[in-house]
Amino acid sequence: MVRKLLMCPPYYYNVGYYLQNVHMNMSREVLHNKAQRQWINLYNLLSYELGAKVVLSPPSIGMMDMVFAANAALVKDNRAVISNFSAESRKGETLAYKSVLEDLRKHISLYDYSFEGQGDALFSHDKNILWMGYGFRSTQTSHSDVGNFLNVDPKKVISMLLLDPNFYHLDTCFCPLDNGHVMFYPSAFTSYGVDQIYKHFGKKNCILVDKEDASNFACNAISLNENVVLNKASDKLRCELENFGYRVYENDMSEFLLSGGSTKCSILHLN
Repeated sequence: MVRKLLMCPPYYYNVGYYLQNVHMNMSREVLHNKAQRQWINLYNLLSYELGAKVVLSPPSIGMMDMVFAANAALVKDNRAVISNFSAESRKGETLAYKSVLEDLRKHISLYDYSFEGQGDALFSHDKNILWMGYGFRSTQTSHSDVGNFLNVDPKKVISMLLLDPNFYHLDTCFCPLDNGHVMFYPSAFTSYGVDQIYKHFGKKNCILVDKEDASNFACNAISLNENVVLNKASDKLRCELENFGYRVYENDMSEFLLSGGSTKCSILHLN
């Protein structure tokens, strides 16, 4: 199956809002030319080397964070729940992404409470379980309605509280992989969350990411079949992934880390 992804070029990308998350401390200016190159490298890797079909969303003027397409929605089959952003500066993205997904013939739903798409909601590799994070951006009250709209059995919607503001979205600390494994950073979750991950994946299929790799946003990775695309991986993590049969691709995302995003934040899975 050809994997379909949505991306948005970083034409207007910048870190223009202080501490919208803890990474946005404006320690230095974004190097815009470098950011463009990093994004193009990611696009080329996904499109040409790994064979994904990438749909491009036109960037909206003034939407500095629209490049982080993962936060646009949660998609399953022909349905999509559009995000309702908690940050005032991102609210304009909702209608922009709604228009794009309607053009892709998705049946749309939008809720009043905060929900930030695939940033805080990720399916297991077989689409059997929907993992949903809350605590910083999305509200737990969104979880049942999102699951119902996407025809997910309520017993298979798992809500997990996020503890560490450095990992404010679920996809910054948790990454289901396409061959049935998962990478995650245990310290970002409660003991209940860790137990649920072990229960549903099995400990033998779990890759525990340490603080160094987590800080490099290793869990914010794109899983495409046997390929894993991330910002940076330690030798230990690379070895673990390769032992499970994955090919690891690093794509420098230094300019996007300034805003608290990396490779996974830059794509929305459409299938």
